[in-house]
Amino acid sequence: MGTQVLRDYQTGSQVCDEEHESVLRLPHSSGLILLLYDEKEIIASQMKKVCKNYNTMAALARRLEEEGLVEVVMRSSPRVTHIYFLSDKGRKVAEKLKEIENYIYKGENDVP
Repeated sequence: MGTQVLRDYQTGSQVCDEEHESVLRLPHSSGLILLLYDEKEIIASQMKKVCKNYNTMAALARRLEEEGLVEVVMRSSPRVTHIYFLSDKGRKVAEKLKEIENYIYKGENDVP
């Protein structure tokens, strides 16, 4: 399986389709997707775990939302808060990213 995951990573064929490939090349995009996958949902201030610059992360979250990978809901009690979570499509991408991450960190040497 490891070799197939690496091939998928190299070609991008199974990680995402072409319409999402460009957004995954943006700095911090995979980090934010994986954070959302691990945490299930986060508020905007938690994005600092990925990047300290709030404006960068807010723009990235908007872009991921436009691509249909992230969904945002607004909660207004006790104060206005934006809650971010992965869409079904975003979860599928995150699962592939996790496979790649696991493959890389396992140190497997079966690369063709």
